[in-house]
Amino acid sequence: MKAKSFSEITKFNENHDERGRFAPKNGGSASSGGFTPAKTIEEAHEYATKHLGMDYADYDNCNGDMKSINMINEQITKVYEKYPELKDQVHCIESPMSGLDNAIMAVGPDTFGLGNAFKIGSKMNEGYSEAKKMYDENVEYGFHPKGTTLESAVWHEFGHVYEFKTVGDSSVYLDDGSYKWIDEARGNQTAHVFQNYISKYATISRQEAFAEAFAEYNTSRTCRYEAVKLMQAAGVSKKPSYSAEEEEMLRQLGII
Repeated sequence: MKAKSFSEITKFNENHDERGRFAPKNGGSASSGGFTPAKTIEEAHEYATKHLGMDYADYDNCNGDMKSINMINEQITKVYEKYPELKDQVHCIESPMSGLDNAIMAVGPDTFGLGNAFKIGSKMNEGYSEAKKMYDENVEYGFHPKGTTLESAVWHEFGHVYEFKTVGDSSVYLDDGSYKWIDEARGNQTAHVFQNYISKYATISRQEAFAEAFAEYNTSRTCRYEAVKLMQAAGVSKKPSYSAEEEEMLRQLGII
C-alpha cells in the first residue's frame, strides 16, 4: 500500500491548505427535505408544537418577520434530524422581555423553571436581514468561525444542549464536558490558543468554544482541524484510524 502524504493524512475536506487547515469559503447546510415554511405565525406555532415537540413557541422577538421564524424552525428541524437524542432536551421556544438585550439567541432554563428553552434574543427584532448582516460582520472580524452563517447560531445553542445532555446536567458551569474535551483535543497547544483558533467568542469559556465548534462542524463547508478534533473528543464524530507510521508522524507534529 502506498504511504499517505502529510496532506492526505491531515485532510478532513477538500478545502484544506498546506498546513492541514482550511481556507475561508462560504458555508451553510443543505435545506431540510421535511420542512415547509410557515405562511403565518399561527402555522409556525403549530409546526413547533406538532413537529418539534415544543410545549409552546413564542416568536415575539422576531417582530412578525416570517423569514426569521421559519429559519429558526427549520434549523431546529435539521438539528433534530441529525441528533434525535436532543429532541427532548428543549421544551419551548421563548422571547424573553429582558436579559438578551444584545443577543441573537440563547438556551437555558425557561421563564417558569420547567426545563430548558430555546430563547430568541432582542437582536432578531430587527429582522432576518439585519441579524444576518451583524452575524456576517462578526464572522469577518473572527468573532465567529469562518464559513458559518446566521443559521449556525441555532446550532451553536444546540451545541450547549449537546453538552447538557452528555454530562447529564443543564448547568453551563459544569466542568465534565467541554473542559475534558478541549484538554483531549488541544494536543500541545494551550487551551486559550486552541480556543482562539476556533473563534474569538470561543475564548470566553470552554463551553462557548465547544458550542462554536459544534456550529462550525455541522454547518460550515470549510470545517477546520480544531473543530473536527473537538467533535471527535466529544464523541460527536468518529476518530479516523491511522497506521502506526501515520500515528507516529502526527504525534511528532503535535497533531495527536
